[in-house]
Amino acid sequence: MIRFLILAGYFELTMYLELSGKLNQYINIRYAYLAYISMVLSFILALVQLYTWTKNIKLHSHLKGKVAQLTSPLILVFPVFGLAC
Repeated sequence: MIRFLILAGYFELTMYLELSGKLNQYINIRYAYLAYISMVLSFILALVQLYTWTKNIKLHSHLKGKVAQLTSPLILVFPVFGLAC
């Protein structure tokens, strides 16, 4: 997650500097193409990191058994009927 945030932040910073016209204050205009290349690469790598981060998220569930699947709705509904009576 930290890699994604760093890469996305770098992309946003360079995009902001380019759109505001302040990029030439930080780098020589002759080497502006390197800033564009690094911007595109950081965006692509941020997307790759986002994909791997979301792919590795495991859903944690305790509803694997049949008894748990049958009793969990009853446990959730029981307080509602208890208050109505």
